[in-house]
Amino acid sequence: MRRASTLLVRGETETATQDVERAALLRMEQTLNGLGSDAPSQTKNTAAGEQGSPSERNTNASTAEIKLVRLLQQTINERTAELETMRARRGELNTEQKQELDALALEQGRLADMVLEWIKTTGQRPENNPEAK
Repeated sequence: MRRASTLLVRGETETATQDVERAALLRMEQTLNGLGSDAPSQTKNTAAGEQGSPSERNTNASTAEIKLVRLLQQTINERTAELETMRARRGELNTEQKQELDALALEQGRLADMVLEWIKTTGQRPENNPEAK
């Protein structure tokens, strides 16, 4: 959305700006779909007004996190492939496309760091480490 905003401030309303806006909208829709599809099921505990066991909450959170990571990775891969197709067709990318490719590389790095941190945190949970009990 920042890229779209920057382009709009410069008065650019052409296809490139619209593509950036569509990509941002698609990412938000994917994120909402990923989060919305994991509504916790009703159990005895939730029917009684409780939130379920800690392991049930962790499982629901983990499933949502995995889905979000998968969606983000899929979006990065698809857009990178589109840019590479453009590069192959035209011989090179324009300035905005190069900036977008750089932004995708940064986003890929942040996603990798996020996954690594998630793996470390998940591995430290007592329920995921039976040898620590």
